[in-house]
Amino acid sequence: MSKKLILVLGATGAQGIAVVDSLLEPASDGSPSPYAVRALSRNSDSERARLLIAKGVEVVKGDTDDLNSVEAALQGVYGAWINTDGFTIGEMKETYVGVRIFELAKKAGVRHYVWSNLDYTFKKGGYKPIYRCEHYDGKGRVAEWMQAQPSIVSDTDMSWSVVTTGPYMDMLSFIMFAPLGQREDGTFVFAAPIGNGHVPMIALKDLGFWARYTFDHRAETSTKDLEVASDMVDWPHLVSTFTKVTGNKAVFQSETLDEWFAHMRNADRSVAVNGIGATTWRKNFSGWWSSFRDDVVKRDMDWIRRVHPETRTVEKWMREVNYDASINGKLLKLSEDSKTPIKSVGITLGRSLLCSSIRLRSSLRPLPSLAAHGFHSHRLPYNSRYLPFSRLLSTQSPPPNASQTNHRFVSAREVYRQRNRSLFMYTSAVIVFAVGLTYAAVPLYRMFCAATGFAGTPMVGTGKFEPERLVPVENAKRIKVHFNADRSDQLPWEFTPQQKFVTVLPGETSLAFYKAKNNSKNDIIGIATYNVTPDRIAPYFAKVECFCFEEQKLLAGEEVDMPLLFFIDKDMLDDPACRGLDDVVLSYTFFRARRNAQGNLEPDAPDDVVQTSLGFGEYEHAPRVEDRKAAAGPTSPAPP
Repeated sequence: MSKKLILVLGATGAQGIAVVDSLLEPASDGSPSPYAVRALSRNSDSERARLLIAKGVEVVKGDTDDLNSVEAALQGVYGAWINTDGFTIGEMKETYVGVRIFELAKKAGVRHYVWSNLDYTFKKGGYKPIYRCEHYDGKGRVAEWMQAQPSIVSDTDMSWSVVTTGPYMDMLSFIMFAPLGQREDGTFVFAAPIGNGHVPMIALKDLGFWARYTFDHRAETSTKDLEVASDMVDWPHLVSTFTKVTGNKAVFQSETLDEWFAHMRNADRSVAVNGIGATTWRKNFSGWWSSFRDDVVKRDMDWIRRVHPETRTVEKWMREVNYDASINGKLLKLSEDSKTPIKSVGITLGRSLLCSSIRLRSSLRPLPSLAAHGFHSHRLPYNSRYLPFSRLLSTQSPPPNASQTNHRFVSAREVYRQRNRSLFMYTSAVIVFAVGLTYAAVPLYRMFCAATGFAGTPMVGTGKFEPERLVPVENAKRIKVHFNADRSDQLPWEFTPQQKFVTVLPGETSLAFYKAKNNSKNDIIGIATYNVTPDRIAPYFAKVECFCFEEQKLLAGEEVDMPLLFFIDKDMLDDPACRGLDDVVLSYTFFRARRNAQGNLEPDAPDDVVQTSLGFGEYEHAPRVEDRKAAAGPTSPAPP
């Protein structure tokens, strides 16, 4: 018997992968799954797409920005699981796309259509603005519209179901729900603006169960909105469960919304990457947290557990995944998609000019023969078969016809003029390239140090550190990472680590925090440098996220927490130089920022002080121009 083909939109996301895995699982009686899966992906050659292909999934290219591709993917399928990405397209477009894909599915002859939904918190909260949450309301509005559409269970028409979920329980390993940090005594601090409210968390494996359930029980779930969760989690219960499961002390730190958003960088940026009129992260998640804090979102857990007796409580989930509060930065596809490459304008400009001249030179047209005018190619100051690069850019007309003798001299002058122009253009390109290289020297040097760990510079996250490598080596010895904080005397800030040290296994990610406070009455921009000792650990010390080498503006009297997410690569275990290494010191030094001659921010301190803070104190450096001028003192006016 042929299998029923299910289209999964959003298949490469955290939810989509769980849905695909559940659909492909054998039936309860052990027989093969009755379903096959087709996945729609923006990038059919991505790593996640290749993993789906390895599972036997048919991956086709397309996305909600191209509804023709969605319509094509719907052809010939029995069912569809539709999970649109509100964080990419925004609420307005998600509302339209949700309705339109339903219509396209009806047109394509889909038999069972399932909308992956989130609670319409704005409506459930009585349309009060404090419960307005765009990435929830967009989906909820589509589900409301579907309630007015017919659902016919037959072999010739389409039925529909809605599955309303919530935050993934797996996000306890993501920055949104993970502990804020650890105190000096090792106590984990779970902080949230949740008050006494509850979050309807759902484990991804339970979400997969409900996706499979809707297709297995088409008639029972037709026209139904299945509001599901794994556990209604309040934070005091979360903390006590964490301590019960792990044996680690933990506390709940209740916060206001403003206090919670203080941990988020750029909270006032748009919540949707390509959304039209999208609100900000601050406004969106204020409504999100408020709806949970005030228990606007509810679930019938008795019914859920009757249908799915194996539903995971938060304790069961923690034990199942061996939860230890470590961060999984790759859980949500959104966190991967937000990474963008950094380009050096100077190098790009210089390189493009040179490459342009090479391309033009290689496609030059042959010149008419000059032999008739008494010239021979071996006497010409350039190869007469090719028109010089400068000639292509010239608008000057060729010399007028004259006698053969005069034409010879005119042509000779033109040849030398063209040669000079060509020389000028090539020289200009070299100068531009050199200037661009000068501007790029500092960032290139930092990139080199970050990539190689030179002179104690911790490595930043690179392609070398794939998700599968971020697995703690359980039988390895723990390494104690100490945190040090210094600041320039010219900077009136307090700058301290919020924990003296943490202990980590090779391959284990860890989150730490520094605290900075501006004690002055003026707004000040600071910039931090860093290094790690001993030097031999630097090639393996990788920072996934930190605040170094970025301008940090603190308002007068402002106090902020600065996060640091890092890990020690497990390859250190194979390095003889790192054997027996038990302690590592990570040092940050904050300076007042100033602008250099190129307009870039840099530490406002003598170069030897900055180099020492970077771990280069043992190396000899040529002083900067600014430092040489300062050492020479003020110059006297020239005598008349």
